This record gives sequence, C-alpha cells and structure tokens, in this order.
Amino acid sequence: MTNNTNGPGEIFAQISGKLNELLDNKTQIAEDVKHNVQSLMASGLSKLDVVTREEFEVQKQILERTRQKLDDLEKLFEKLDK
Repeated sequence: MTNNTNGPGEIFAQISGKLNELLDNKTQIAEDVKHNVQSLMASGLSKLDVVTREEFEVQKQILERTRQKLDDLEKLFEKLDK
C-alpha cells in the first residue's frame, strides 16, 4: 500500500491546474488554427482574379451607361433608316 500524503484539497488543486493547462493549450491551438486558416484563405484569394465590391459597382455603372447609349444609338439608327 502506498502512503498518499496528498489531501483532497491538493488533489483538486492539481486537477484544476492540469485542466487550466489544457484549456490554455487549447486556446493557443485554436488561435494557431485560426491564424493558419486565415493565411490559407488570404493566399488562396490572392491567386484568384477578383475585384473589390467598389470596383464591381463602378464597372456596373459604366456598363449601364454604355447600354443606355447603345439603346439610344439603335433608336437613332432606326429613325435615320426610315
């Protein structure tokens, strides 16, 4: 039989300490994973041919104006053709 000099308070303190270590490590691991995922996403997105929302909206407005001008020219052409 072994002589256990640790009382219940010491055992709970040790368990609590181990749990805190695990949670701290888990938090660090979660932060590492988050950082790595963000890096991978940034790397992947940088390889894609994408534009910002602002650039998209500007190009959309330009296209709308161009379409309107084309419609106007088609109407003018029809009038001149008659």
